Amino acid sequence: MSKPIILNYYEFDHNKHEKYLISRRETFKLKCNYCAKEISASVEVTSNWVTHLKTKHIENYQKYEKEKKSYHIETVKFCFSFYNTFLFLLYIIYIIYITIKFKG
Repeated sequence: MSKPIILNYYEFDHNKHEKYLISRRETFKLKCNYCAKEISASVEVTSNWVTHLKTKHIENYQKYEKEKKSYHIETVKFCFSFYNTFLFLLYIIYIIYITIKFKG
């Protein structure tokens, strides 16, 4: 399961907290990397962690926003690349189909 980017700003221990990546709605506490305050949220609803970062650590929040935007751009690039590959393969299959159909 993928880990939300916001967790990079909290003391997220993959071995200790892995179960929360699976049961994404379950709430758990994490310590902030900058002030050690414990904030409760879930992997599915991260707004408490984001709000804490936004209100208490604005520079780190801005860094988080840039990181998130960059991640989304890379995801879109990947999806677009995958879509183009799919279309190309579909085209090849179509050419093979037409070739076989008209040879017979």
